Amino acid sequence: MSPQLADTLRVIIDLALASFLLYKVIILIRGTKSAQVAIGLLVLLVMTYLVRLWDLTVTSWLLEQFWLAGILLLVVVFQPEIREALAQLGKSPLVAKLLFSEKLGFLEEIFETLDDLSRRKVGALIVLEQETGLKEYVLSGVFLGAETSKELLLSIFQPGSPLHDGAVLIGPDGKAMAAKCILPVTQGAQIAKAYGVRHRAAVGLSEVSDAVVLVVSEETGRISVARNGRLDPDATLESLAAELRALYQAKAKKSLLRSMETSATGGRRASGQ
Repeated sequence: MSPQLADTLRVIIDLALASFLLYKVIILIRGTKSAQVAIGLLVLLVMTYLVRLWDLTVTSWLLEQFWLAGILLLVVVFQPEIREALAQLGKSPLVAKLLFSEKLGFLEEIFETLDDLSRRKVGALIVLEQETGLKEYVLSGVFLGAETSKELLLSIFQPGSPLHDGAVLIGPDGKAMAAKCILPVTQGAQIAKAYGVRHRAAVGLSEVSDAVVLVVSEETGRISVARNGRLDPDATLESLAAELRALYQAKAKKSLLRSMETSATGGRRASGQ
């Protein structure tokens, strides 16, 4: 590709993206009070350009101070629109993947681990902590505090490894918090008759917390998932991966919106003072 063609394509893409974003902003604020604010800001933007063009020093300085202090004000004023825009962006699978793929990389490591262990019929027990704190179970095992990776998990569950027995606990941030953790065992008669200790422990923890617990059977290689006191013994890796990605993407979006609300609340308090 020639440099001239590359430059032309870059300009076209730049203009297309800018036009799309401008169109979305107009659609988002049309008919709201924020539309009036946006018009006022547009007028000030034109004034700023003209003042600089005419080299009006004092007025230019005043407008510069407004823009410096106005960024926080813009976040407060347009908070509902910003939230709505983020919500709409989050609905797009492609955008969600781009925004959260780095934070959710630990899930892919877990999926690859499950696939490997399932094919080799190596037993495993992995706990994904949710809202309910699991500190007591972390303390029952060997502390890791490490980044979750396929290599780490495979080394833990390798037969003969000193950490093989018990569960690996993954924290809400995706880090491997501890291994060889001892979990409560369910007293349900049906589970006790049909399954071994790993499956009973998975169900037991899901009965007392909102954790998602993944199990690989060393007898059949099947992947099971326990949550809310129930065991799904026939979970496919594909369906499980899709469900967990959706769960963690939703959590990441909520966390992002919550942090924006906190920032906006702090901004309102600061402006009130």
